[in-house]
Amino acid sequence: MSQDMQHDGYHAGRDRTSRGLIIALAVLLVAVVAVLVLCLILALGKAPTTVKHTKEELADLIATVDISDKTTVTAALCAWEFYDFDTGKLSSVERIFGEAYYKDLPDNQTLAKDTAYNFLERYYDTVDFDNKTTYTDALASSYVLAVGDRYAAYRTAEEYEVYDGDMEGTYVGIGVTVEYSYAEGTMTVTLVNAGGPAEEAGILPGDIIYKIDGELVSDLGYTGTVRKIRGKENTEVTVTVLRDGKELSFTMVRRSFTEETVTYEINEDKIAYIRITQFKANTGEQFVAAMDGITAAGARAVIFDMRANPGGYLSSVIEAIDVLAPKGETIVSFGDYAAPVTSSSDKQLTIPAVVLCNGYTASAGELFTAALRDYARLSENPLDVTIIGTTTYKKGVMQTTYTLSDRSTVTLTISVYNPPSGVNYDGVGITPDVVVENTDDGVDRQLAEAYRVLGGKLGSDQ
Repeated sequence: MSQDMQHDGYHAGRDRTSRGLIIALAVLLVAVVAVLVLCLILALGKAPTTVKHTKEELADLIATVDISDKTTVTAALCAWEFYDFDTGKLSSVERIFGEAYYKDLPDNQTLAKDTAYNFLERYYDTVDFDNKTTYTDALASSYVLAVGDRYAAYRTAEEYEVYDGDMEGTYVGIGVTVEYSYAEGTMTVTLVNAGGPAEEAGILPGDIIYKIDGELVSDLGYTGTVRKIRGKENTEVTVTVLRDGKELSFTMVRRSFTEETVTYEINEDKIAYIRITQFKANTGEQFVAAMDGITAAGARAVIFDMRANPGGYLSSVIEAIDVLAPKGETIVSFGDYAAPVTSSSDKQLTIPAVVLCNGYTASAGELFTAALRDYARLSENPLDVTIIGTTTYKKGVMQTTYTLSDRSTVTLTISVYNPPSGVNYDGVGITPDVVVENTDDGVDRQLAEAYRVLGGKLGSDQ
C-alpha cells in the first residue's frame, strides 16, 4: 500500500509538470506571436495609439455624456474618454487661470466643451497621441483658447525660449517684429527695422506672414515659423506675405542683429527725433541714454515716435516715463490689483514735445502716449506735449507669465492698467490731439505735422 501510494504520487507529479510545461510553451508562443504582430504593425507604420475614439465618437461623447457633476475641465475630458494625457499638468493650467485671471471664467461646462471642440478642430488630425507631452500641450492650448483671453498663450519650453530670447534683443533674422495670434494661427508684421533685410526687400507693417520657404505658417505654428525665419547668418530665406489679399514673396539674406530699440537724431533747428520701436529688456536704459544725448546736444524740442510700437515690458516703459514725468506723479495704476507706480527721477521733460502714434501703437506704447497726454492736461506742473497721428491699438490690460514644472509657460491677463488720469483705454485707444492720416504715397504727413507744430512753438519763443 505504501509503495502504491508513492508510485501514484510519482505519476501525478510528472503529469502536473507536463501540463505546466505545455502551458508555459503556449504562453511563450502567444507572446512571440504578439511581438511579431506588433513588429509587423510598426513596419507598416500603423502603430497603436492612445486614442480610443474617432473624432466623431469623441464629438458624440461630448454631446451626450453629462458633466454637470464635474468641477474641472480635466475631469470633464476624462469623463468624455480623452485618454492618457497629463492630468496634473492640465490641472495646473486650470488652477493658474482660476487664481490669476482678471475676469470671471466661463462656467465649467461651457469651458470644458469649448476646450474639447477646440482640440477636435485644431489638433485631433495632427497630434501624436503616443506622445503624452505633445498631446497634453495640445489640450492645454485648447483650454487657453477656450478661456477667451485674446492675449493669453500656452507655450512649450522650446516656444518660450524663442519668445524670451527675442525680447532680449539679440538674434539672427530679417529684422521684423511680429504679433502672433494663437486664436487665428496668424503672424502679422507690426514693425520693420530700418536698414534690415525686410525693409530693403519691401515688407511692410500690416503684412501677414503666410509662408516661410514654402511652408504654411498655420502648419509651422509660432515656434516653427520663428525658427525658419531665423537661422545661420548670411543664409537665404523666402518669406511669403499676404497684403490686400495678394501673395507677395521676398527672398532675403539673414543678418545678425543686436537690436537698438531706441534711436535718435537732431536737426539744425535743434528739434530732436527719438524712435522707440518696442519696450524690450534694455529699452529703458537706451531711452535714458537718448534723452541724455539730445540734452547734451542742446535740443529745444523733441518728437517721440511711438508708431508701430507693439509694447513689451511694463518695467521698461516705466523707466522711460520716469525721466519725463514731474517728480511724484503717477506713472501707472492698476485699480485694486496693486499700488500705483510714481515717478522718482529728478529728471523731467522741460522742452515742447510731440508723440506720434497710430493703430499699431499698442500696450506699453499706448501707456507712454497716454501718460504724456495726461501730464500735459492734468498735471499741476504741465508738460508741453501734443499727440499727433491716429487712434491707437486699444490695449490697456497687462499680462504675466507662469512657468510650469516642465518649463512650459502660461501667459494670461491679470489686470487692467491705467495711465495717470486713471481712465482705462482698453477697447477705446488713445485719440490724438491732432488726427493725421498717412497714405501709401510715401509722404510721412504725421512726421511733417510734428515738425510744423514744434517749429511754430519754437518760433513763438523767439
